[in-house]
Amino acid sequence: MMKLDDKVYNISHTKLSTFRRCLQQFHWKYVDNYYPRPTLGQIRGSAGHAALAEWHRSQDMSAAINKAWAKWSGEGLTDDAEWNLLEKLLVNYFLWSVENDKFRIIKSEFEFKLKFADEEIPIILTGFIDGIVEEDKRLWLLENKFHKRASAKNLDLDPQVSIYMLGAI
Repeated sequence: MMKLDDKVYNISHTKLSTFRRCLQQFHWKYVDNYYPRPTLGQIRGSAGHAALAEWHRSQDMSAAINKAWAKWSGEGLTDDAEWNLLEKLLVNYFLWSVENDKFRIIKSEFEFKLKFADEEIPIILTGFIDGIVEEDKRLWLLENKFHKRASAKNLDLDPQVSIYMLGAI
């Protein structure tokens, strides 16, 4: 049986996708509270997200790289080939962004919490949207990805997109 703190159960896209992908991993993480050390890819994503959040706020390349380095080195990682790859990726994006990004950040790192009433246990759907942006008088959701292969196919069926659209309402 799940341990429920204060009679509230929090869910997120990550928790739901873990449940769909592997019930044993879900149990270890969300029932037993065993969280293994983040993978290199997860650390790269966290460092990249920190850098892009700063970049979109300040347009200061040095400050953005420093945010990424703080996340990276905070996990005990060093200035190695993996860091150099991330730094190069970020600098290339910043240079591209100056020339091509035409949007304005309305809100960065937007956290949402949607409460669903239940007779016994309230359920709260939580998440962070990387940014809400305005371009050509239209609002868009910004989601930064650091995958080796990114795809924009089938976004209308993507569970994360659906959750974030719900959270942005």
